[in-house]
Amino acid sequence: MENQLRIARKARRLTQQQLAERADTTLQQISRLERGERRMTLDWVRRLARAMGCTEAEVLGAALSTVEPVTVRGAAEAGVWRTEADWPAEERYPASVPEDPRYAGVPRFGLEVRGTALNRRYPEGSILICVAIGDLDTAPESGKRVICHRRDGQGHVEVTARLLRHEDGERDGQAWLWLDSHDPQHQQPIPAEEAELVALVTGSYTPE
Repeated sequence: MENQLRIARKARRLTQQQLAERADTTLQQISRLERGERRMTLDWVRRLARAMGCTEAEVLGAALSTVEPVTVRGAAEAGVWRTEADWPAEERYPASVPEDPRYAGVPRFGLEVRGTALNRRYPEGSILICVAIGDLDTAPESGKRVICHRRDGQGHVEVTARLLRHEDGERDGQAWLWLDSHDPQHQQPIPAEEAELVALVTGSYTPE
């Protein structure tokens, strides 16, 4: 079955290079998206839709036509320590996101990105869509982004989204957790054993 992005691009008589230029990305990224080698996040959907002057539904096809609510229940913010990982009930808010067939029937929740620790990939204010690791059949693989809790021993917790990487790409190698930032203060990884991995980041979107 032909990739929906490729169909939308060809319908507008655009080459991959032309679409890459309009979307301020690279030919290689467009090629990966069309081959399914890169995850089509909501950020990409909106970016590509704007670049082609089409609707978001045309980029993803029927998959985007069905949405479901998730509750944004906290923030991912490096260097901020709180007494609770989740916000009080009155501070939480709903967000509508596309259904994800990879996690059909699995509860999802949102975390709001704050600060500069993820600004290479997620602008401040983005919503990370997450699935609890306890609801997954397998542990997250190297190269996946995960939600981490670190505790300071005084009843405070830091909630961050970090990139999980194993040395040499092997699951039994040393695991490190990296932030994804242009900010010099957020360049150092931490060993995975210093944090509790609580959720897998399955997608993201940026509210308009």
